[in-house]
Amino acid sequence: MNEPKQVTIKRKRASGKHSRKGCGTCKIRRVKCDETRPICKRCVKFGIKCDGYPPNEPRQRQASPPRRPSNYWSAPLDAAIALLDLPNTYSFDSEDEFQYFSLFRDKTIFQIIPYFDQTPFRTLILQACDISSIRHAVIAIGALDKTCMTVNDQRALCFDRHTVNPTSHHQNAIKEYIKAIRIMKDEVASGQPSLRTTLLTCLVIVCFEYFHGNYRLADAQIHNGIALIDNWRRSFPYAHQHPLGFSSPAPDIVEDQLIQVFGQLEVQSLCFAGDPRTPAMHWKLRNEGTAIIRNMPDCFDNIYDAKIYQALILRRLQHWQFCIGANYSPPISRDVDEEKEVWGATSCVDHSQLRHLSPESGSSVSDRAAQHRFHLEEFYHWKYCFDNFLEREPAQKNTLATALLELCFMTTNLHLSTALAGDATIYDQYTKEFVEIVEHCEKTLVLLHKKADQKVVFTFDSGTILPLYFTALSCRVPKIRRRAISVLLAWPRREGVSDSLFAGKSAEWIVGIEEENMEDGYVPGWARVKYVGTSFSLLNRRAELVCNQPILTPNGKSTRERRQTITW
Repeated sequence: MNEPKQVTIKRKRASGKHSRKGCGTCKIRRVKCDETRPICKRCVKFGIKCDGYPPNEPRQRQASPPRRPSNYWSAPLDAAIALLDLPNTYSFDSEDEFQYFSLFRDKTIFQIIPYFDQTPFRTLILQACDISSIRHAVIAIGALDKTCMTVNDQRALCFDRHTVNPTSHHQNAIKEYIKAIRIMKDEVASGQPSLRTTLLTCLVIVCFEYFHGNYRLADAQIHNGIALIDNWRRSFPYAHQHPLGFSSPAPDIVEDQLIQVFGQLEVQSLCFAGDPRTPAMHWKLRNEGTAIIRNMPDCFDNIYDAKIYQALILRRLQHWQFCIGANYSPPISRDVDEEKEVWGATSCVDHSQLRHLSPESGSSVSDRAAQHRFHLEEFYHWKYCFDNFLEREPAQKNTLATALLELCFMTTNLHLSTALAGDATIYDQYTKEFVEIVEHCEKTLVLLHKKADQKVVFTFDSGTILPLYFTALSCRVPKIRRRAISVLLAWPRREGVSDSLFAGKSAEWIVGIEEENMEDGYVPGWARVKYVGTSFSLLNRRAELVCNQPILTPNGKSTRERRQTITW
């Protein structure tokens, strides 16, 4: 048997005079620019936006003291700094592997985390590629991205047994991923890997499975990583000062970035996958970070600080909802093919998290009202601090990062403001807010795709899908909810655990059911669907939906079960 060809790529600076005339994109990525004007050919080749060339006159740098809180990381402004310490040599088995890795390094990793300056996190992943298993997983992700670029068809991103002539890039992605998993197993068998390596491994698996649409395995990896972090954190007497998603108790062992990413992944997982933990566990997690929020600065130092404070507040809020909400799900038949990748949790996807809280919950009405005010005040205080930051840094007002944070605030504020109403007709008072959410989503998507200079089919962060899905289900003005559905379907993409096509198709079905009982263009309160159960066959891009439709009978109000299978 012929041994695989070993291709060693040495990342050395070419000899000769250093050129300072390259385009801005190549300078940031520290690669040689061909200096073609008005845009360089290298950027065109990799399908990324070329930032162009600076004016001839030199620009004076203004030194400013760094503002870094001692207990957590904040993103540096100069993206080039983080790439200086990348390993000098990587070993690849083929030229294809090198090309996929280069694509991931130069394009994919920027598009999957597009909203914030995540240079340190990107560098963390690239530096971890000196670990063979992680490198092959990264190569697999690059191959998936190449598949999207080649066929421009998300249906090629599924393990469908009946797929005819899948692209060679997709086949290579599967091979590289299998290779990565095999190496990971060998590494575990030969010795216990460090916690940091294990978390990085979890992270690249989550990224691949998200990109590929296999949310069940991605969700399992998220919970594995969170469990490892929780067990590790408990070994520190001051762990309460470093809640999940905010900071690390020992950044020399596990960086803040990793802790923050897993906290953000937990927020996404709670939205879609449900959670098996008890109300008592959720109550304890709901109280994590109280002192940190209480001491939140009146003006954030930078946009990333605003993000991690908002993420901590959202995480606390979601755990509170699980404490007092009825995690109801209509029954889904169990006669499913166990060989298929079915996500059998049957949680009420998103709608369950945006439901009205059950009056049968464990706490009293007065307790819930006090807790509700507490979380509203936390969120409004964050908005006050964020507005102060934007006043100090007006250049940040029209950035993607700001658009995302404002969208999250708008949606969560509407959700939280109506959470204890107990009647879905409360949403009829918020038509203006729903319009603003849809318009803000459209603006954010335009900014995102303009920045990327091409279609973005996958991002690691949540963005516009949940707000649009919330609007389509909760707003009963036909024109507005159909506009939200139209945006979901017109911009096919995945954001973490969210799939825009699934969200749009399922919302279409619910809207159709509700409007069967429409009266003069209005869906009466009794006719509104409260809960949606789902069972996924994700690898075939198919889902079974079930709900109890309210109906009127001669004997009064009743319900009937409705089921639908959707594909996308």
